[in-house]
Amino acid sequence: MCGGLSVTRLRRLPRMGSEGRLGGDLSPGTNPFIFLLRYSAAKVTAENRNEQRSHCRLLSQAARNMVIQEDAILHSEDSLRKMSIITTHLQYQQEAIQKNVEHSKNLQDQLKHLMKQ
Repeated sequence: MCGGLSVTRLRRLPRMGSEGRLGGDLSPGTNPFIFLLRYSAAKVTAENRNEQRSHCRLLSQAARNMVIQEDAILHSEDSLRKMSIITTHLQYQQEAIQKNVEHSKNLQDQLKHLMKQ
């Protein structure tokens, strides 16, 4: 028995080759402890590979989100620039309307004055 595993149960575990990959054989003369260490190393390596893939996916998603945020910022800047131009035009129009109102009042006063004569 090796840590609760018999040699028979160890032989049922996935096989691992000499380079630390699954697929090797466990001959009857192989030390079960060495096999278990190799198997554990292969399992940890596979888990690390999966974690790296997961981290890569997260980084990719973060990069995509960053691009979306940059696009939103650029769109907002463009919208603010356009609103600034519109505001300036509206201010000119407001000034022109105020001048026209004053001019209209002056004309009304002149008409009233002429009507009295």
